[in-house]
Amino acid sequence: MPKPKNVMDIVRQYLRREGYDGLAGPYCGCLVEDLAPCGEIGGCRPGYKRVCRGCDADGCDPGLGPANWHVSIHKSRSKSRAKLNGGGSR
Repeated sequence: MPKPKNVMDIVRQYLRREGYDGLAGPYCGCLVEDLAPCGEIGGCRPGYKRVCRGCDADGCDPGLGPANWHVSIHKSRSKSRAKLNGGGSR
C-alpha cells in the first residue's frame, strides 16, 4: 500500500482496509472513489453503499431509477431501515 500523502488518503486507506464503501454524513453520503466532494468529513462515519429500491431513507428517491443509492452506517437491510445516515444519487 502506498504511503498516504494527506488525511484524505489515510481515510481512503482505512475505509478500504476495513471493508467500507464510503462515508455516511447526517444529510449526505459519498463513496471512496469520490470521497468528500463537499470538503467536510467531520460529522461523517464509515458506511456501506445501499442501492435504493423503494427504501425510505432520507435523500433517496426511488423514482430516479436503479442508480439511486445512499450510504448507511449499517450493513444489513433490516438495521439500515431502522437508522440510516447519508444519501446520494449517482
